Amino acid sequence: MKAFTFNSLIIISAILFHSLACNAQDISNVRVSVNSNGHTSSMRAYHNEPIYTTADVMPEFAGGEDSLFDYIKQAIKYPKKCREANIEGCTSVIFVVTSKGKVKDVRVRESSGNKKLDKEAVRVIRKMPQLAPAKLNNENVSVMLTVPVKFKIDNQD
Repeated sequence: MKAFTFNSLIIISAILFHSLACNAQDISNVRVSVNSNGHTSSMRAYHNEPIYTTADVMPEFAGGEDSLFDYIKQAIKYPKKCREANIEGCTSVIFVVTSKGKVKDVRVRESSGNKKLDKEAVRVIRKMPQLAPAKLNNENVSVMLTVPVKFKIDNQD
């Protein structure tokens, strides 16, 4: 059995964080294979490029993960009817970061239970600025990511 490296542990931890943040479930329509280097690639492709689920260097939002979540907080326009009805939730959004760093194929991985919240989460991720692309063997590659978008009403008066 092959021993895990520290890099593998970091990547697995990041994937688990994103996967568990909204109690996300696996995507049933994506088949995943593992190459000889231990990297995974889905059977889907984006412009004939494989879409990986891990890479040596994962895509990064300018300023890192904290800046990504700051961007989401600032970009969210809480749906008025949901706010008035005190509806909260978490939408897990899955998307592809292309080898050029563009966000594509954005969709709901796990619903918040409210279509308006889900639609807003997808809108915000679609509008996200370009990311630094993932790298595998020093080449830019397309990677599939999942981000939780949490909707919480701040009841401070």
